[in-house]
Amino acid sequence: MLALSLACAACGGPDRIPPPATPAPAFREPSDAIPADLDFAVRIDLARIRAVLGESAFELLRKRSDVGGASGDPDTEQLIADALAQADTLWIALRPGEASRHSDSVTILKGRFEKLDPRAKAGAAVWGPPSDLGAGWRRFDRAKVPSRAAPARIYARADDVLVFVSTAPLDSVERRLEQGAEDSHLEPVEQGVLSVDARPRLLGRQLQSRAPTVGRLLAQAERLRLSADLHAQGLQAELELELAGESAAREVAESLGSLARAVKASDGLLPKLIEGLVVESVGPRVVLRLRLPPETLALLLRCAGGDSCD
Repeated sequence: MLALSLACAACGGPDRIPPPATPAPAFREPSDAIPADLDFAVRIDLARIRAVLGESAFELLRKRSDVGGASGDPDTEQLIADALAQADTLWIALRPGEASRHSDSVTILKGRFEKLDPRAKAGAAVWGPPSDLGAGWRRFDRAKVPSRAAPARIYARADDVLVFVSTAPLDSVERRLEQGAEDSHLEPVEQGVLSVDARPRLLGRQLQSRAPTVGRLLAQAERLRLSADLHAQGLQAELELELAGESAAREVAESLGSLARAVKASDGLLPKLIEGLVVESVGPRVVLRLRLPPETLALLLRCAGGDSCD
């Protein structure tokens, strides 16, 4: 209603969404919006986290993750925060930069967004009028993008899917959604509370200045996959690194095993977190399995919230 009133005041007639000029987006599942040129993709089952850990723990994790924090304006950051509060599942695909403001991203949310209107929340001066793409899809383009990492476009399907796209991946996402292009893209598995699919070499190179051993090992891997789930017994996670061959996998597994033993012999929270870590090589893959019992998971959440980590 607000957008309609503004349009009437400006031009004396209703603000009509232009009809679609091309077929409706080829969209079977939310991960279809992930383009091929992004190197890291994570899927998070927000509804499950709320159900298992509670709303307060979920809110803490949301604030710590700072999704949308590089948008460059408070209204758009609030729009993303409001969308997260109504979302059941979140996908984030990234090309990590040295700093968050230099990262490229696509953020996909599935949930119930009946009352979310980008133009009403962030203002009609920020987001242009919607274009009708057909099949319930609308596209909002930003008049001026404040930073490379900020959302430059929003795709909305009816009231159940939102896709926020920063500047660099715009063409790739448009080819996938609007032109139906098929390409090989990252796709986190649809299981557990958390899953990751990544090409970790760029991330490994970026980490080498801060965590040389971990960065060097990630830079050798061709693919990284992670899945984690919450049970009454705590959190169980499995991480798989795909290497060039069996000898490379054995070498990386031995290095990770040595690193884990050194950490377990130290003080602090980290030794408690990796107490149940198992590392092994299986053919060209390195597999890490970790179990966090409920008391350790509770300690981690308290520590993340600013309480004592002891």
